Amino acid sequence: MLYFPFPKIFLQASFFTPTAGLVGSKPRRQPTENNKRGFQLAISLLVPCFVWHLPHYAILHWSRQARNAKLHCLLSSRGNIMALWRFVDYCSPAGNNLIEEWYLDLPEEAQAEFDVTLKILSITEDWRGLSEFDSLGRERLCEIRFRAEHVQYRPAGWFGPGPRCFSIYVGCQKKGRIYSPPDAFDLAMKRRSKVVRGEATLRERIV
Repeated sequence: MLYFPFPKIFLQASFFTPTAGLVGSKPRRQPTENNKRGFQLAISLLVPCFVWHLPHYAILHWSRQARNAKLHCLLSSRGNIMALWRFVDYCSPAGNNLIEEWYLDLPEEAQAEFDVTLKILSITEDWRGLSEFDSLGRERLCEIRFRAEHVQYRPAGWFGPGPRCFSIYVGCQKKGRIYSPPDAFDLAMKRRSKVVRGEATLRERIV
């Protein structure tokens, strides 16, 4: 039997067994018309399915290697530049790093884009004019900008505490002018208030 992983097709292929002419072997069964038609049908199903799966496999394979590849290209193009900025994540009163939890729920390609975006920002002295960053003009709230798989991501926060530090308080997505979750900015401000009151903490993020 021949087994093809996609689609799940089993073919009776005994007529391919190269036993003809061997001493003591039984004569090879000649393929019948039904066998031929069945094989042709299987091939006709297999080929388009293989063509459909190949790019999906390539995308999956690329996404698993995306983080290291992109970071390698970035560091190679800019040399060994010391980080100028650092990032901190919001942690709940229970001590859970909610930004890291948001990050781990992202697709692998989005994680890679986020890593590269933070690396770019960390080695760039002045963020003004960068496509990876924008000031929202609301209580000095700012957002980090990146895109993956046709989805726009907008983790938001504030500068500080201290010089050359950016605090990430909420992770969200954006479609048009709509943010998800819709109360992302209100949530960010509530979380910052908890940090100010000492009810929640900030944790260093490794970039």
